[in-house]
Amino acid sequence: LITNLDDQTAASIDAVGLAVAGLVTSEGSVRYSPNLPSLIEFPLKERVSNAIGLPVAVANDATAGTIAEAEIGAGKGCKNFIFVALGTGIGTGLVVDGHLLKGSNGFAGESGHMTINYDGDLHVTERRGPWEMYGSGSSLTQMARQAVSARTVSLDELNVAQIDDILGSHLVSAMTSGNKHAEEIFSQFCRDVAIGMSNLVMVVDPSLIIIGGGLANIGSPLIQGISEWLLKIAVGAEHRDPVRLELSPLGSDGCAIGAALLTKSLLKKQS
Repeated sequence: LITNLDDQTAASIDAVGLAVAGLVTSEGSVRYSPNLPSLIEFPLKERVSNAIGLPVAVANDATAGTIAEAEIGAGKGCKNFIFVALGTGIGTGLVVDGHLLKGSNGFAGESGHMTINYDGDLHVTERRGPWEMYGSGSSLTQMARQAVSARTVSLDELNVAQIDDILGSHLVSAMTSGNKHAEEIFSQFCRDVAIGMSNLVMVVDPSLIIIGGGLANIGSPLIQGISEWLLKIAVGAEHRDPVRLELSPLGSDGCAIGAALLTKSLLKKQS
């Protein structure tokens, strides 16, 4: 992309930020990325920087999204919050006492891979029952297709011609139109999202959970559905201050914005 820009535009770029799914080291190498196998053990920062001749910052995509929320998004001014990106998978970032939790390897926040059902199906990571198999956009689509296969919901109710055309958004549309079966399935999905969030609440004790990613477009039904289940699942929920759930104001650009913000820090260090 950079090499294809015209000379004037390219000359105005001082650094490049990349947000990528997977385990990303502080040196900008991708150690592991189950959905991007070509990047496993790949020195992404070094290769891109050498190719374009510019400083490069690389971070996990959810980590980048968390940085954006902390600096200019819903988490600005909040010392303890969790950012949850609900998309094809699940990524999270944890801010504790005003600091982004990084861990000894910089891999903290890979909560989408924590096991919530060890007897569940095998994931692409060859592990069973991770959270993102139940609480991601992919799982919502799968639940909708399974409901049609089981004849719980019809193709007509979802307004699609064939089962392979079904997306999670079709189920949400049916739910908001008052379809009771779709409401039940969506509630089950919200429960599975809330199970993972509840585990994080027990560990981090946040005051705020910010929801980003593609599923944030569902809006208030998602917030309401998850909130109701969190109250049922989280231990001692009735004895603690309620955790606020908010949609990211940054939309689908949050991770890219976070990557751009990382370049500011990078350039400041080099100046």
